[in-house]
Amino acid sequence: MDVMTFFDKSRPKPKRDEVLIEIKASAFNRLDIWVREGRPGLDLELPHICGSDGAGVVVERR
Repeated sequence: MDVMTFFDKSRPKPKRDEVLIEIKASAFNRLDIWVREGRPGLDLELPHICGSDGAGVVVERR
């Protein structure tokens, strides 16, 4: 598997009909590994933000 990098990003501004969620917990699971390994027909632009499981609270809505 390629090298994974962790970094902070600036807080995004939600657009109309979107919400901003503050993530409290997340998981890196088998689905994320499959994405990193590549699957036939899966064409992702890199860098790709992994994470298929997450839990948090809505902090802003528009």
